[in-house]
Parts: sequence; structure tokens; C-alpha cells
Amino acid sequence: AYNANPTSMAAALDNFASVSADRKAALLGDMLELGTESVEEHIGVVRKALGIGLDEVYFVGAEFGKALEKVSDGTVEVSYGERMTQWKHFDTSDALKEHLENNPLKDYVILVKGSRGTRMEKTIPAL
Repeated sequence: AYNANPTSMAAALDNFASVSADRKAALLGDMLELGTESVEEHIGVVRKALGIGLDEVYFVGAEFGKALEKVSDGTVEVSYGERMTQWKHFDTSDALKEHLENNPLKDYVILVKGSRGTRMEKTIPAL
């Protein structure tokens, strides 16, 4: 949860896809300092995360929020692979932590990744 860029996000998700588990969830925080390509790069991560067969994905941050608006309004098409992935968006890691405290992820294998500025480590005590 210390560093994230499009390449490391893709590698982490590809690796996580190969992990055998009954239930999997990913907690993904914004990739920061991407400049004018930020929304497009976040859309790429959204597409990958929702297309690899995870059970749940939690996105954190304004950049993922912008990307998910395009998915929600149909501007961007997303393939969900073999099954529909449930996803939620949170403005901050604190908001996600509160959600996880009230809605625990029991018996999941979980990937946590995001740029340092999103402070994704705050979610770990709630897991």
C-alpha cells in the first residue's frame, strides 16, 4: 500500500488473479501523480479489476471516482469476465475502513494496493 502506478497495479491484479481462493476481494487506492492521463489509466485498472473474476472490489479516491463515473454512465464499457464483480467506491481510506468495520470481509483473500497518498494501510485493521 505504499506505491502504485499503472504497471504495478496491472502486475498485482494479474498475480492476484492466479491465486486460488474461494472468495477474493481487492481494495485499490488511487494512483497519484499521473497527470493528464490519470482518468484513462484508472479506467484501465477498473477494467482489469472487474474483468478478472474477483468477488468484490473496493475503489478509493477521487481519480477512481472519475473513472467509475464513466463506467456507471456507460461512457466506458467493462467486461466482467466469467462472473459479475460487485464494486463500491469510497472517497477516502477512512470511509472504506468504516464500511469494512460494519461489513466485515470474512473468509476472503484480499489484495490491498494504492499510492501512499491514499493511505490504504488504514484499512488493514478492519480486515
